[in-house]
Amino acid sequence: MRLMSRICGAAAVHASLFCICALGPQLCRASAEEIKMYLHLPGVSDTAAPDSESDSAINAEALKSEPAAPSHINMAFIEGGCFIMGSPEGEGDADEHPQHQVCLDGFYIDRYEVTQAEYERVAKKNPAVFNKCPSCPVEYVSWGEAKDYCEKTGKRLPTEAEWEFAARAGTETRYFWGNSPDTACAWLAANSGNRTHPVGQKRPNANGLYDMLGNVSEWCADKFSDNIYRMSAVRNPVAGTGRYQVHRGGSWMDDAKKIRSTARGSDDPKTRDSMIGFRCATNK
Repeated sequence: MRLMSRICGAAAVHASLFCICALGPQLCRASAEEIKMYLHLPGVSDTAAPDSESDSAINAEALKSEPAAPSHINMAFIEGGCFIMGSPEGEGDADEHPQHQVCLDGFYIDRYEVTQAEYERVAKKNPAVFNKCPSCPVEYVSWGEAKDYCEKTGKRLPTEAEWEFAARAGTETRYFWGNSPDTACAWLAANSGNRTHPVGQKRPNANGLYDMLGNVSEWCADKFSDNIYRMSAVRNPVAGTGRYQVHRGGSWMDDAKKIRSTARGSDDPKTRDSMIGFRCATNK
């Protein structure tokens, strides 16, 4: 509600966008142009991701010797605050319980999943299975490779709590748009055609983040534990022990249950899969 009030206040300056202030859970029903205007997003075509040389602060040569300073281009600032993490009783899987309060400091997170073109500029390779699509999210990267990319660009992987807080965007529903699946807002098994798609084609959430649900599941910093919610710290939690790494958001191959904002995934950190990619975050 606080976020929507902030958005509405900004929209009041632009009277032509007044109708957007009533959207709430129906955010994804707004036109792409309206959303881009009031969130001040860069233009995104149906076939190209925002990964041009002019939009990138990454200097591939400098990365050979030391990490770059983080760029906030195509990142959203998520204001710190508290939220209820996890699923309510009667919903979701056992590892999504119990619901518990988490409080986070503010952070930046990529608006888009890291694309194949972006990854190739830094890593000098494109490991993606669907590798004929520079503007599609890079996939088939291990947790270590994702972590390395983020660090080389002056960033890091988001924690699981940061990821859920950013994905929810102030909502308490199954998805950031409501409680029913909607193919206007996510790529999943029902509409993906068994592959990934260029980033930024679906509606963003109220934080201006694209593809948080669907397209590719996203590696997080945390180790996975099925009972971590029973012992998690309240302030800036991150799980540091366990065999598997967390990934969140579900993918092009998953059903609607797997792409809920609270759904959790995990794999061996050495896993490479066409369903798993990533985005980066930073506190700087």
